[in-house]
Amino acid sequence: MTAKTRLIPALLLSAMLLPFSLRADYEAPFFYTVSMPQSRPMPDIGAGCHELRVTDAGGEWRLVYAVTPEAVVVLDVFKKTTRTTPQTILTRCA
Repeated sequence: MTAKTRLIPALLLSAMLLPFSLRADYEAPFFYTVSMPQSRPMPDIGAGCHELRVTDAGGEWRLVYAVTPEAVVVLDVFKKTTRTTPQTILTRCA
């Protein structure tokens, strides 16, 4: 199975104890089925890196992930509070 066909269902995301509600989990069930504007490339972080946008009653959340030949790797999850991605997140994920 290649990274392009590998699935990370919402149930797995929930098991990771992400700060999203069940509604947000339902809205973001699979990485590979989303594109702009829900997910956008983040080439400044690295090749294959993307930012998934998740809306929740508690606010806007971002999940930064990388697609590799072996897996989809979640690099960071944070609550969006500014227009740009914080430099600390970019540094941590690079």
